[in-house]
Amino acid sequence: MRRIFFIFVLCCITAVSHAQELLCNVQINTSQVQVGDKKTFEILKNAIYEFVNNRNWSNYQFKSSERIECNMNIVVSERNMQNNQIKSTLTIQVRRPVFNSNYSTNILNYIDKEFNFTYSENDALEFIENSTNANLTSVLAFYCDMILGLYFDTFSPNGGTTFFTNAQTIVSLSQRLPESGWKMGKSEKDISRYWVVDGYLKPAYKQIREVNYIYHRQGLDRMYNNAAEGRAAIIQALESLKALNEAAGSPLCQQLFLDAKRDEIINIFNVAPKAEKDKVIAIMTAIDGVNSAKYQDINKR
Repeated sequence: MRRIFFIFVLCCITAVSHAQELLCNVQINTSQVQVGDKKTFEILKNAIYEFVNNRNWSNYQFKSSERIECNMNIVVSERNMQNNQIKSTLTIQVRRPVFNSNYSTNILNYIDKEFNFTYSENDALEFIENSTNANLTSVLAFYCDMILGLYFDTFSPNGGTTFFTNAQTIVSLSQRLPESGWKMGKSEKDISRYWVVDGYLKPAYKQIREVNYIYHRQGLDRMYNNAAEGRAAIIQALESLKALNEAAGSPLCQQLFLDAKRDEIINIFNVAPKAEKDKVIAIMTAIDGVNSAKYQDINKR
C-alpha cells in the first residue's frame, strides 16, 4: 500500500536529491498501417520508455513505490518510409493513489490528435531544456511536465506551478517547429498544446487548480476516515467548478477534469444521501449538460 504523505511532504520542501518520478507504460499500435519490419517501432517504443521513465523531470526525490503511474498509448495512422515521417495520436492517462486505500484515481485522460514526428532507428531521443527540440521529444517532455503539474496540484495548493511553467516554455519554443499541435489558434476550440497548459496558469481560470486540490486532498483522501466529510469537500470542489463554468464558459482545463472524473463522481455519490445526490446531479447537469443522462444514474443505484 502506497502512503501518499511522502509525496505531500515533498510538495512542501525543496528537495536536493534526484530520482525518476514517472512509471509510465508505453504502447505503440500499428494496426492501421503497413509497417513491414516492426523492428523500428519496437526500438521507438523502448526509446520512449527510457526517455520518459529514466529522465529526472524535477528536483524531488521519489521512492520507487511512489513513482507516478501513467500510460502513453500511441496509435500510428500513417508512416512515410521515404522521409521517416509518422502521423499518430497519443493518449495520456495518469493515476494518483488515494490515501489509505488500494484505489487509484484518474487525474488525466486525454487524446492528443496531432502527435506527428520524424523518426528512424538510429535517432537518439534528446531533449535540451530552454531550447527548441525535435517534435517527438518536445511533445513527450511537454506531457511529462503536465503530468507532474497535475499530480503535485492534487497534494498542495498550486503545487504544480513549476511544471506547468516548464510546459508553457516548451509550447513557446515549439512554435517554430513545422509539425502541428502547438499553435494558439483562434480559440480553445482549436485544441492544441497551447490551450492544454494555458488554463492552469491563466489567472481567470485559477479555480481549476483549487478544484484539483480540494477534490483530491480534502475529498478523496479523507473518505477513508470520514466518508461524509470527504463527499462534502468534493461537493465544494464541484460547486467551485460550476462557478468557473459560469464565469469562463467551460474552458479546456475544466473539460480535462470532467473527462477524468465523470464516472468517478457518479460512483462516489450513488451511495450518498438523497440530498447530496440531488445537489450533485444539479451541479453536474449545469456543468456537463451533454452528459446529463449519465448523472441521472446516480439516483438509480
